[in-house]
Amino acid sequence: MVLAKQGWDDVIVAERLPGCGPQASSREYTYALKKRTLRFAQVMGFEDQLRHEGVAINRLLLEVIDKSPERKRVEMNTHGEDGVLYMRRKKLLEVLTDQIEDHYFNSVSIMFETQCVVKNDDSGKLVVELRNPEGDLVRTVLPKLILACDGVHSKVRTTFEKTYPQRFGRKIRSSPSAGLLYKALLIKGDALNTSMHTSVILRGGSKPKRQYLQVGLFPSHEEDARRIGSIVLPEDNDLWKIDNCDECYEYFQQHFPRISVRDIIDRDDMKLFLSSTPGRFPHIQWSTGFHSVSENAAYVILGDAAHSTPPDIGEGVNCCMEDLHVLHDSLQRHGDDLAAALEEFEKARRSDVEALMRISRYAHPYLYNQNPLMKKLWTAELALRVVLNKLLPAAFDQHIIFLINQYSYSEALRRDLRTKTRISFLTVASLSALLYYLNI
Repeated sequence: MVLAKQGWDDVIVAERLPGCGPQASSREYTYALKKRTLRFAQVMGFEDQLRHEGVAINRLLLEVIDKSPERKRVEMNTHGEDGVLYMRRKKLLEVLTDQIEDHYFNSVSIMFETQCVVKNDDSGKLVVELRNPEGDLVRTVLPKLILACDGVHSKVRTTFEKTYPQRFGRKIRSSPSAGLLYKALLIKGDALNTSMHTSVILRGGSKPKRQYLQVGLFPSHEEDARRIGSIVLPEDNDLWKIDNCDECYEYFQQHFPRISVRDIIDRDDMKLFLSSTPGRFPHIQWSTGFHSVSENAAYVILGDAAHSTPPDIGEGVNCCMEDLHVLHDSLQRHGDDLAAALEEFEKARRSDVEALMRISRYAHPYLYNQNPLMKKLWTAELALRVVLNKLLPAAFDQHIIFLINQYSYSEALRRDLRTKTRISFLTVASLSALLYYLNI
């Protein structure tokens, strides 16, 4: 869409999947679309469609269901002035596909079930071979521009790394949530007796650690028959060893005695959950370069192909949309000067992407309770930051999970590190004063 809006024609989108929906509902998930995505959607003209298909939430409404007799309810203003639009991945892809079919059908063609192979021809030029699932050649393209948007395991990026190693290296950093396994389990929308616009956590036992179980549900449309329950657990958790439907029902019932598990999960959905392979959270990784220009073509990597993190703070899709927004603006400013546009794009994105990679390492990696002690320490820091910000907002900024909704990633990181430094100074000063008072 970005290219077609700039007047490009014969834009080919090669998608290896047979359609825009997920191949298994057990791998489906919900996006939290924030202001970065909504701003891009406004520029491209599909914000209204997003808002129609998504669920707009301005304040966090959270209900916790555990073994306690009473449900815990929390309401917080965590989403900032712009709020959050929750939308299923399938719905987002349908909106984008519909936009292409409705407005750019003369310029953009989508080829589903197509593999994209980038290679050098006999003259040394890069060519793109489009192949069907059986590997048969469908079309060969000599491109003017290649956009690699094929995810964290991008084959196109890998080709770029081999062809232009000085431009497309990769940096990888560890994260406490990297390597966790995830699946989605469909849960009947009205069975929990709570509003579909309320986030829900089903919290089971935690001792021993390998038996811990938690299911998270994001807001959904009232008319949705089922909600997507996200399950994120370490690889050695007992749940991943279960392959029998009745055994899995019993396991869930032990963890959630206050609800009738068989009433909220259909047997077919449970079978699908057990038969599917879980996904795995990636390490924090990003490319050392986002573009290259040669004599016959230009190359750009975007989204998860260029930068990926575990979904702890829900910024993956939003950072990707901001990539597209910046690329759109750069192309618009430079017209036919593609090299200048891509140089500006990379310069504009590099500092923000690197800032997000740093933020992702500590912002909320213990969200999934894989380390209860570290989660408690994170919660304590959050509470301290909230109190200090209310008392002295000019001196102490909010926690980083709030700052990223208000500022660029670079500015959010700068403010967060400044506040951490001030808290450290305040702590040292307070201890020194206490020691002096006690004459120690």
